[in-house]
Amino acid sequence: MRGQAMKRVCEKLGRYGYNMSDMDALEFFAREGDWQTKEYAGKVKTVEAWEVNPNFENGLKKNLPDAVIRIGNSFEMARDDMNKGKFDFIIIDNPQCLYGPNNEYCEHFEALELVPFLLKERGIVMFNINGNPFDYDKHPEWQKCRNEFYNLTDTSLLTKDFLLSFYKNFFEKMGLKIEFAWFEPRNEQYLAYSIYGVYK
Repeated sequence: MRGQAMKRVCEKLGRYGYNMSDMDALEFFAREGDWQTKEYAGKVKTVEAWEVNPNFENGLKKNLPDAVIRIGNSFEMARDDMNKGKFDFIIIDNPQCLYGPNNEYCEHFEALELVPFLLKERGIVMFNINGNPFDYDKHPEWQKCRNEFYNLTDTSLLTKDFLLSFYKNFFEKMGLKIEFAWFEPRNEQYLAYSIYGVYK
């Protein structure tokens, strides 16, 4: 059922001591906001929903009537000084494979680099993690991108232990410390949320 994984995430965050009603959320790839965003939108203080496709704007307004809706390239908006240190709940519901006008983006790889700029002193970062990509052999450019990012020769099957260690080092190299981390399955096959509590 849609939104169940996000519901579990919200419940666990409470156990980690986060009062979601005080949090300012950013949905980096919002689409129409009808899956996960609706599940947490009523629990946080504010929501900004960023979406590149203007065809989704009406759906966003309908599904998230109290959110700030911004239509445009999320990567460009994320570099705007007005967004520096603005959010403490950052959700990157990234596409799989390559995307962008020139296929210049891959999964969450480039988006995560923007987190230290967007983040308050402490907060939650969530992104889609794909340990066992579907139809992977049909996408050599995707394979190449993942292999380079993870510094491996084969990224068709990544273990949870490897991923937890990799992203811990990734965030620490950007100057962020890890408070906690876990994976929350979104389906039984390959996709999960990766949730990190981080602070500066």
